Amino acid sequence: MNEMIRIKIAGLVVCLFVVAITSFSSFYTINQGDRGVVLRFSKIVDTTQPGLHFKWPIIETVEKISVRTHKVEIQTDTYSKDIQAANVKLSVNYSLNPASVATIYTQYNTDFE
Repeated sequence: MNEMIRIKIAGLVVCLFVVAITSFSSFYTINQGDRGVVLRFSKIVDTTQPGLHFKWPIIETVEKISVRTHKVEIQTDTYSKDIQAANVKLSVNYSLNPASVATIYTQYNTDFE
């Protein structure tokens, strides 16, 4: 009888552990300057603003996309028409439109740079 109680207690501890892990993975945060794309079984169902949010564990995932201003620099060596060497450095500043985050994610995933 004593062994049966130990088995029940061990089962209860395992169940409580699973419930705790599931409930902690149900909440997520989006930082200021980011937007979240909520995916349910890899299908876009919502976009979220900064703050604390709820998601269904295992069923939903959230991809975070930055809408801040970013800078991309490209530097290369090239030649002009009259075969003169030129060192070219190009800088581009860009930011994503927060209202278009779902469309951008659909077209480029998170590799839009």
